[in-house]
Amino acid sequence: MLAGVIVIVAGLKASAELITPVLLALFLSMIAAAPMSWMIRAGVPRGLATAAAISVLIVFLVGLGAIIGAALDEFGQLAGYYRSRLQLFAQNVLGQLADYNIPETMMTELFNPAVVLDYTTNMFGVLSGLLSNSFLILLLIVFMLLELSHFPAKLGVILSREATAYFKTFQDSLDKYLVIKTGVSLLTGLTVWIVLGIVGVNFALIWALLAFLLNYIPNIGSFIAAIPPVLLAFIDLGASFALGIILFYLLINSLYGNILEPKLLGRSLGLSTLVVFISLVFWGWVFGPMGMLLSVPLTMVVKIGCEIKPETRWLAVLLSDYKQLVFLDARSSGASLEGDRSD
Repeated sequence: MLAGVIVIVAGLKASAELITPVLLALFLSMIAAAPMSWMIRAGVPRGLATAAAISVLIVFLVGLGAIIGAALDEFGQLAGYYRSRLQLFAQNVLGQLADYNIPETMMTELFNPAVVLDYTTNMFGVLSGLLSNSFLILLLIVFMLLELSHFPAKLGVILSREATAYFKTFQDSLDKYLVIKTGVSLLTGLTVWIVLGIVGVNFALIWALLAFLLNYIPNIGSFIAAIPPVLLAFIDLGASFALGIILFYLLINSLYGNILEPKLLGRSLGLSTLVVFISLVFWGWVFGPMGMLLSVPLTMVVKIGCEIKPETRWLAVLLSDYKQLVFLDARSSGASLEGDRSD
């Protein structure tokens, strides 16, 4: 089994250039499938509901690509200035630490805030390059949404009734997670855009987009998204404004991430912070920056799939946050109680 996993991971890494657009299209189609299903249940013809979902996705992808392209052009003009200012700041800090006999090369590698801007630029560059294949992604989404209506019937022929019920529960849980997570991420990005724009931080739209994307990484994503705007605020506005922006990110992370999102999602979808970090490193190694953005949804697929069946629920427990153990324990107790009653 371990050898099989190694072979599969090696194959995924080798074919990352092909698989990454398919994964992005898959998750976008799953997000679009939920409102499309709501429209169909409300009486809207299936063809019209599918066309509406596809139209919204086209506008989203084209708008996102235009925003990223314009933002990268604007950011590229001043990136050298901010990089030099951050390097000067790092040299001053290292100069103050010279009395502690710490090797300068080691400190330069460990403490170089200008690297954050390079990582941000590279990530947006990869995303922009991926969106340049938007025609391929849109074609994949269209065919996935069209296939959605026939897929349950195919599963009913291939799988047993119990396996079909497991898959239906898995699909409903994953759809709920992706839709709610996307809504909370949009709210987070909009809040960041408004507040940073009012404060006067440069490239507020870029940092709002970064907050939207990294909000898919719970616990640590919001803090990673806060680093670049805090550094720019420190350079342009001073230490007090930078501290205020740190407090602002802590506030929205607590409000949206710890109150609103758990209330909407429920206690059953939490991941351990260690698992989040490991999945970020692992999927980033396999698929690059896009794998980092999709790391938590991919891990959620594994967790939800393991949680459905009693035989694999122990894996879901290992992946879960400690707060979720009460839910999983109650769910297992309820399942065993139902089994006793049926006996």
